[in-house]
Amino acid sequence: MELALCLPVRGQLHETKGVHGLLASGFTGKVYIADTLPESDSETFFRKVYKRRVSYYPLPIETTLIEQLNFLWQKTDADIVAYTHNDVYLYGNWQEQVTAAFEDERVGFVVALGCRGTLPGGGRLDIMSNMLEAEIHGRRSMTPAFVTHGDGLFMAFRRKALEDAGGFSTRYLRFHFYDRSICLSVLNAGYLGRYVPISCHHRSGVTACGNEYQNYVNRIRGVSEGGDAADHNTNMRLFDEEWAAKLPVMVDGVTGEFLEGGEWNLKKWR
Repeated sequence: MELALCLPVRGQLHETKGVHGLLASGFTGKVYIADTLPESDSETFFRKVYKRRVSYYPLPIETTLIEQLNFLWQKTDADIVAYTHNDVYLYGNWQEQVTAAFEDERVGFVVALGCRGTLPGGGRLDIMSNMLEAEIHGRRSMTPAFVTHGDGLFMAFRRKALEDAGGFSTRYLRFHFYDRSICLSVLNAGYLGRYVPISCHHRSGVTACGNEYQNYVNRIRGVSEGGDAADHNTNMRLFDEEWAAKLPVMVDGVTGEFLEGGEWNLKKWR
């Protein structure tokens, strides 16, 4: 199976060169980059680092993250489409871990931070990862498991599953909840989700948490402050409109079977 790496970026080249250097040294497939704030040396840098394996697409500044994600998977015909943020350091044999997970034909998505349960409002149950900061978010797990959704910091999809799910929903604004939504859409299309213990570090602050991004959102929204807090609240409402009737949901981590009613205890995982 061919795995393509898709990188939605928004400038910030000099703050993220270390991420790209690490990716280029450990990944052997094709790389697709959609950049909504290209700098004068961005394309030159990417072509130097990723060599002939890179396809680079400068996009209008108004292009949203969701539009970038959909643009990228439609540009590649690879069997597996993987996404990561430009502030995530991926270590070790992550490519082999992801590809191996998709050998199970039932698996539609693979994540580096996974949750066995999803609540109305997007709440997460039994959060597992092998991130450097795993214990801050949930628990550290070195064991692959079936999950209901994951975090957008690293997500990989079987191309057919993305097609069957209709791609990323454009109803969502920029960051927040799009990752939960696409995972549930893939589940709803009949696939399973899989967590794999990828060793990684999420250097938060470069993407959604960065001042540059917050100022960008203020400009788009025509306000002077508030950043993407309003986006978060709007997307939470949109998520509930889309999924509340089917939540909560939880799966058995070993079998992938959906658990209902008395078979699982919410309090145990909160």
